[in-house]
Amino acid sequence: MSRLEIFAFNKDGDAFHSGDHKTPWGGSIAIWQKLSESYNGPFSLGTGTVKIWKMWKELSDMQDVALGFTFDRCWVKRENIKLLTDALQVFYNLYLEPDGIVDTIPRAIEVLRKAAADESLRGVAFNGTSVSECLWYVRQEVSEAHREECYTCAQCEPRPYNLDNDEGHWELFEELAIPKEMPPETPEAWALQAHKDCTHSDLRVACPGCIQRVVREAQAQALRNAAEQVEAASNDINSPMRIRVVIRELRQQADELVGKAD
Repeated sequence: MSRLEIFAFNKDGDAFHSGDHKTPWGGSIAIWQKLSESYNGPFSLGTGTVKIWKMWKELSDMQDVALGFTFDRCWVKRENIKLLTDALQVFYNLYLEPDGIVDTIPRAIEVLRKAAADESLRGVAFNGTSVSECLWYVRQEVSEAHREECYTCAQCEPRPYNLDNDEGHWELFEELAIPKEMPPETPEAWALQAHKDCTHSDLRVACPGCIQRVVREAQAQALRNAAEQVEAASNDINSPMRIRVVIRELRQQADELVGKAD
C-alpha cells in the first residue's frame, strides 16, 4: 500500500526516511481537493489540481503553506517546522476533519514535531506517495550494461539526496516570505490572521478567519439569547440579585467573543 513519506536531513545534509502514514489520500490529494472545491469548482486529478497549483501564493498564508507542502522538492528548515505544523493543523481542523477525512495530516504532524525538537537535524522534506519515484534518493550513474547485470552493488543503490551537493530543492518559507518576526503563536491565531485582508462573503470559499468569525458570532448570539431568557424569567418571578449578575456575565462573554472575531 502506498504511503505519505516524511524525510529528514541530518547535519551533513543527507536525507533519510523519518516516518510515514499508510494512507496518502488524506495528505496531498485531500489538500488539492478541498482547495479546488473552494476556488475552482468540482475536483479532478486531471484538471482541478493544475488550476489550484497556479493559485499558489494567491491564497491565505495558511492555505499557501498547506499547498506548498505538497509540491515536489519542497523542504522545511527545522526552525520553520512549527509554522508548518500550525498551518497543517488549522487546515485539517477546518477542511478535513469535518468531512471525516482520514488522519494522515495529524499523523504527519506528530512526526514533524519530533523532528522540530531534534537539534541534530537541519530540516524535513516530503514524498506525497511512495508509489511515485522518491526525489530524496538519487540514482547513481552507471552504464546500462552494468545495471542489467547487477542490481545489488553499492553503485546500483540510490544514494541519499544531499542539501549541499544536489540541486533542485527549495525551502517553503523562504519561497513564501511569510514574516518570521511575528509568527502566529497558535493555529487559531493563524486562522484569524488570514482574515485580515479577506473580502470573502461566501463561506464555501471563505478564509479560516471568516469561518472563525461566523462561529464566534453564533456562540455570542447563543449567549445573548440565554441572557434574554434568564432576564425574562427574572422579571416574572422578581428574582434575586444573583440572576441579574448572571445576565450581566452572559452579555459580557458575548461581547468578548465578538471582540475576538474582529
